[in-house]
Amino acid sequence: MMSTTRARLWVLAAMSLLTMASQGHAVSYQSTVLADAPLAYWQLNEAAGPTATDSAGGNNGAADAGVLFGQTSVRYNTSDTATTVSGAPRIATGSFAKGPSNSAEYWVRLNAGPTGFHNILGDGESGGDFYMMNYLTNTGRIRPHYSTANAPVSTDSNHVLVVGDRYHVVTTYDNAAGTSSIYINGVLDKTIAVTTNAPTNTGNQMFIGRDNREAGGNMTLQDAALYSSALTAAQVRQHRIAGYAGADAVVLTSLTHYYNFDEASSGTANASNIFGVANTGAFVGTATRTPGAIGLGAAGFNNTGGDGVNVGSANFSFTTGIAIEALIKTNWSGNAGDYDEIFRKEDGGNRILLSFQNDAFDAVNGPVLGFGLNIGGYAELDMPLDGVAGRPTLAQLADGNYHHVVASYDSATGLKAIYIDGLLAFSQFLAPGTLITSGGGVNGFIGNTSALNEPFGGMIDEFAMYNSGLDAASVAAHYRSFQAGLNFFTVPVPEPATLSLLAFAGAAALRRRRRGHGAEAA
Repeated sequence: MMSTTRARLWVLAAMSLLTMASQGHAVSYQSTVLADAPLAYWQLNEAAGPTATDSAGGNNGAADAGVLFGQTSVRYNTSDTATTVSGAPRIATGSFAKGPSNSAEYWVRLNAGPTGFHNILGDGESGGDFYMMNYLTNTGRIRPHYSTANAPVSTDSNHVLVVGDRYHVVTTYDNAAGTSSIYINGVLDKTIAVTTNAPTNTGNQMFIGRDNREAGGNMTLQDAALYSSALTAAQVRQHRIAGYAGADAVVLTSLTHYYNFDEASSGTANASNIFGVANTGAFVGTATRTPGAIGLGAAGFNNTGGDGVNVGSANFSFTTGIAIEALIKTNWSGNAGDYDEIFRKEDGGNRILLSFQNDAFDAVNGPVLGFGLNIGGYAELDMPLDGVAGRPTLAQLADGNYHHVVASYDSATGLKAIYIDGLLAFSQFLAPGTLITSGGGVNGFIGNTSALNEPFGGMIDEFAMYNSGLDAASVAAHYRSFQAGLNFFTVPVPEPATLSLLAFAGAAALRRRRRGHGAEAA
């Protein structure tokens, strides 16, 4: 039996999260940026020009006619607006001192592909007369330039920006360490060594959009900031989280993958991992976008061999914990020998699996939802879809509606669990401290296997993965967000009565916590 102390701690944690949400405790993106002492910070959220206010250093920018203020935000979950610069119109400041190290930060959405090299944020007066610049290259990469002793240094990002996608970009130059780095969507994209010399032309004016060296591109920008220091990886990550979540959100910093499929409501354009630059999702087979449960789009699957969203092989080395979370609308038959994969990365004994299945390898006869990992050897937690002890039946899941599904493992507690619609449905305890063995060269797939022969039937939306387990309070909060029509990380303010009901539901889930069966061989 679970100890009374542990049960109380879990309930207190759940109530603490709910109370925080109800009281609106959160940190805004703007305050997160300002806490790191930017030299200049142009939020670019004015309703109209011609002034773009510097809320940090007073170096206001003057916008040309043709700069479009009041545009749809590039950040997520916010009513803040953004500004579009296209072609010749730009924003320019007066001259001011900068350096010797620096960071440039901004959110950007390309409205059209590059037609050459385009300044995004920089001080390119002419020729070699600059201190720092961030360019979009003619191939869609981020290129920071730094001028040291008039010996300019530049490097291109590995990642190519996709038209219509949203990106948080930070470039840093650490003069003392002799390094230049590019971060895209909170993830380190590239670092190079730079021979340290005294920076030059540090007093130039700044340009947002076209500078005096290159023609302007077509892009929407928001929250452009300049620092006289190199931001750390932790600071970059925190800015990314704050910029995604908005002012009323609870965000888990262990998030590694998140596909909301909201690039469109139809078609097969790539799905961005909006918390990273690797693992772009490519639709394969007849898989396609369909209108989503939350936001514009979801991934639609026809239960056809070859369907899937290929998310590559990188960034799946989970050790101390993992969680897989998604909204699913399934039409699985439940027939013997049939499999519908929600996610699978098939690295043999190191596979990662979340799948509907009905086969002789399962511990029970009939349809199950299986969660497989290598934890001291590969094994699955197979939840019978039988309606017993609070578990759903297949009919209850395949009812034509979206359901919130979470599979989680936490090595610290040893809890391996499956949650359905905000409540713990099935679990087992492994020896605390037992680590996951994962990773390998095979691609992961949403909605299929790497062999493309166990396709999903239905829709998957808001697919997320974490490098730690999710606790019961977080799962409940994410489910409430879904019920309110919000993404997982914007927690709606609960009514007082709802708080009581959720506390009761959480206690009921705790009572079911130890119900489950042992590990099964795949």
